[in-house]
Amino acid sequence: MCGFLLYDSMWLLIVTPVATYPVYKVIHGYFEQRRKRQLQEDFLIVIASVVSDLRAGISMENAWKEACIVLRQAYPDRRKPGIMQEEINAISRSLELNIPIEQLLLEFASHHDDETITNFAEVFQFAKRTSGDLIHVMEHTMMLMREKNEIEKEIEVMIASKRMEQRVMNVLPVFMLLYLRVAAADYLSDMYHNWIGIGVMTVCLLIYIGALMLSQKMMRIRF
Repeated sequence: MCGFLLYDSMWLLIVTPVATYPVYKVIHGYFEQRRKRQLQEDFLIVIASVVSDLRAGISMENAWKEACIVLRQAYPDRRKPGIMQEEINAISRSLELNIPIEQLLLEFASHHDDETITNFAEVFQFAKRTSGDLIHVMEHTMMLMREKNEIEKEIEVMIASKRMEQRVMNVLPVFMLLYLRVAAADYLSDMYHNWIGIGVMTVCLLIYIGALMLSQKMMRIRF
């Protein structure tokens, strides 16, 4: 699109696909953030189920097996198992081989590189090594995780309108340029096939990319 709208060059149409890599990184980062958020919500469901079963007198190993059933019931419309469900199945199978649950949780947290789950796994490991009250530790950690998720959701609701404005402003220059190319081609004819026009278009493209990066950074909420 940049090759066509900004430079009107068939050669650049061949070269510009190289830029799809940074675009892919941005899109991948967006979906990775959504995946981690869903993973944390599923993890909260699992922890709540495990705590409930432990209070009912069920063993730790069986509690994690039951959590898989609870998680499946929480999302009955899923056509295939989610990431968390697959991980809980793997943990259940590993527990049958007498692998310590704290080791499995640490490996799970390391595999997904999630700070929240990593913190929980480390606290769980410390509590189990020191023979602490695992149920109390899990309940307290679950409460902190739930509060964090609720705050994140509240912030998302507060900035939802601004985020929509940001997305509209991001695509508006592209549609404006496309409209000029279609409705008033002569208006942009002087910007193509000469070094001055190429330079101006390149500067505009860099400014546009900078504005996109700045807007994404302003809307990114980190905890």
